[in-house]
Amino acid sequence: MNSSQTANTIYNIEYIEDFNCNLPSNSPEPQKGKFLYKSSVLTDEEAEEIINNESRCHDLCECDSNNIIIGELYRFRGVAMLSQIYNAGAWLVQVKASINGLKISGKTSTENWVSASLLNNMLDIGFVSGEIFFKALDKNKNVLTVQFLVVKG
Repeated sequence: MNSSQTANTIYNIEYIEDFNCNLPSNSPEPQKGKFLYKSSVLTDEEAEEIINNESRCHDLCECDSNNIIIGELYRFRGVAMLSQIYNAGAWLVQVKASINGLKISGKTSTENWVSASLLNNMLDIGFVSGEIFFKALDKNKNVLTVQFLVVKG
């Protein structure tokens, strides 16, 4: 594999570069109501309210990255890279995406994904596509650290 092939292979880059807030054309449409991941801080009802109440979440695709508000809820529809990391005695899922030049990064516990086998398959593929909801925790230059709340596939 030459260097130009490596640069174009999504499995060998740290962030998937901007997808202009759209799913790739070969990605299946997200299924209504199916959580791939739900944070343990939310009940099913709270997760549904975040998803169904558009006024609760800012659409990241319509936001200026210079105006991100820490503590606010955001969402985007697109693709995020997945990798497994070991930290503080536990396996975690590192989730990363890039929207309009803003890099988004956060970790999730493996236990809160819908199934271990599906998570393992998505980790093998290296990405998940769907609607992703999160809370902004910190912004340092063009990297936004987030708490992922729901990944809806």
